[in-house]
Amino acid sequence: MTLRTLPSFSIALMAVLFSPLAQADATIEMQEDQHGKTLVQVKGKMVRLSEAGDPIYTLYDKHRNVMITVNDNKKVFTELDLDVVKTQLAQVKKQMDAQRAQMKEQMASLPPEQQRMVKQQMPAYMLDGKMRTMKITSKPTGTSKVQGFPCRMYDLYEGKERVAEACIADGADVQISRMDYEALLGMWDFMQKMAKMTLPFASAEDYPDPLIMSNLKGLPLKMKDFRQGQAFSVTRISNETLDDKLFNSYKNYQRQSMQEME
Repeated sequence: MTLRTLPSFSIALMAVLFSPLAQADATIEMQEDQHGKTLVQVKGKMVRLSEAGDPIYTLYDKHRNVMITVNDNKKVFTELDLDVVKTQLAQVKKQMDAQRAQMKEQMASLPPEQQRMVKQQMPAYMLDGKMRTMKITSKPTGTSKVQGFPCRMYDLYEGKERVAEACIADGADVQISRMDYEALLGMWDFMQKMAKMTLPFASAEDYPDPLIMSNLKGLPLKMKDFRQGQAFSVTRISNETLDDKLFNSYKNYQRQSMQEME
């Protein structure tokens, strides 16, 4: 490239960067077997997750890297960042350490069947003080299409057990802007980190989403969880302009702690 060609190249680059697709909002509709329709809406650095008819929804703010839970009916919201999660889990761990011996004494007085039920419902860390981990590996198996959009198929394994399959796309595959795609990746990274942080304090019978627990990055267009019998698939993706109020109206609400929101 010569200096003479730079002006025309710059004009072409600006046309790409500021084209409608580069700035367009994104709406992704997903159908889940057990939870109905989920709507994922993206505008700039904000992502909105909602279900039809539910006044409670979740926002992800990539700029601040926080998750925001909003209740439109009560006009309240709460914010969560990973540092807060880490601090709260440290407090939970301390409480469990202090109560473990007393809990074991109480369980010893229960009949064997009741002991088994309690162990299934109780966090593994509370029982033995061991931090539960889960390693999910992925194996590419080919390609597929969902609603005409190409994606890459993966089998997910815990050890040798095939626990799920998923088809992953990137932003270009589904024709959403780079900014919107990066916001989705930011939310996905937040959710993966939070799931791995909270895993040791989940009950023994709780199986986290294997896709969340994997290291796959991208936009899942479909997934089937063989353990839980759950599945979802994207049914529509569009670039229609979204109202700013969908992402900003919560700022007029009252902020509450997580405990108050519950």
